[in-house]
Amino acid sequence: MKMDQKASPPVTALVLSGGGARGAYEAGVALYVADELSLPSGREGGFDILSGTSSGALNCSYLAAHRGSSAAQGLAHYWRHLTPERVFRFGLPELTSLARKLWGQTSNHHSSPVGEGYPHAPIAGLLDTTPLRKDITDLIEWDQIGSHLAAGRLTGLALCATEVCRGRTAIFYQMAQGREIVPAEDPSKVIKRVEVGPDHALASAAVPFLFPAVQVEGTCYVDGGLRQNTPIYPAMRMGADRLLVVSVSESPAVSFARARSSCKINSTPGVFFLLGRTIKSLLNEAIDYELHRIEMFNELLIQGQKLYGEEYLEKINDVTASFRHSRYRQISTCLVRPSRDLEEMARAAYNEAPDEMVPSGIGGALLRKRAAEQLIESELLSYLMFTPRYLSRLVELGFEDARAMRGEIIRVFS
Repeated sequence: MKMDQKASPPVTALVLSGGGARGAYEAGVALYVADELSLPSGREGGFDILSGTSSGALNCSYLAAHRGSSAAQGLAHYWRHLTPERVFRFGLPELTSLARKLWGQTSNHHSSPVGEGYPHAPIAGLLDTTPLRKDITDLIEWDQIGSHLAAGRLTGLALCATEVCRGRTAIFYQMAQGREIVPAEDPSKVIKRVEVGPDHALASAAVPFLFPAVQVEGTCYVDGGLRQNTPIYPAMRMGADRLLVVSVSESPAVSFARARSSCKINSTPGVFFLLGRTIKSLLNEAIDYELHRIEMFNELLIQGQKLYGEEYLEKINDVTASFRHSRYRQISTCLVRPSRDLEEMARAAYNEAPDEMVPSGIGGALLRKRAAEQLIESELLSYLMFTPRYLSRLVELGFEDARAMRGEIIRVFS
């Protein structure tokens, strides 16, 4: 479809959507591509550009910092061994401060730094994500992202978050010196060139209500999936013309067909059911529509050149350059999405080992006694079930689904 100056050879991008624990599925797809395919790219790991939201932002950050075929193996290992205690805490302090958090009288001050002169402290979440901050700070070699960009082993990295105050999509990106994203005139998006670090990744992954917002230079951010769950836009703006897009949701037709059946599972739905349905709606992606638009523009360009000659594309780009700040071009795409119902997989894993999901301490005891049935009967479970049993199965599913798409992936990237 569209893009800036044409590169040779074509520039490839991995685009990862958000979905909490479902991010393990993306690690499985990346592992298949790294282990089983030799994509025709000059970059290590097969991808020039990485663009992610929420858990996809964490995955992209890891792959950007750790280049080479072993990066995907390390990412899959991380997901397979993740536990709830490494992501969040819900103990006595969180329980005792719950009412104050709801009334805005306290905050997870330790969730992100508070700068002098900032308008307010970071907005609280129900869970304390200090363990996740420590995990990704220690695990990801953030300073290596700039080194890989400078050395030409990577073209760009983009992470999407949502500004709390203005409701805009914020695109944090990092590229090599002399390269930048030139934004279109779109007031719903703000593009910020940064040295990507833990704050930007955690801001992208801050699920509203559950995880605390992350404050970056005085502005609070939450999950980028609220506005841009599958960040194709920044990938194309950074120069990609071949996209491998990984979704962690089923197709809209399947989702709508299952919606009523999930409502019937629980005859007395409570707060977890509503919260799960709300989160799912907020993170609902328009990926099918976006990919359809790309194919539509591809066809317009192809047919236009057949009718009016090769100069057709140049004339179109001359007319639109002043307000688009990028050039139309053909974009090849491939979409990989789960072949199984991730909610059913989460429920099955929970039923096999419920104690894996329950945090230790008083908070865990409360969840076990009061909330277990509500949690398992809501969509929330598949997003928050950071347990080795469930996550390992997601990694394997992502690997197998990518294998089933082998021919399509090779076709797009050949």
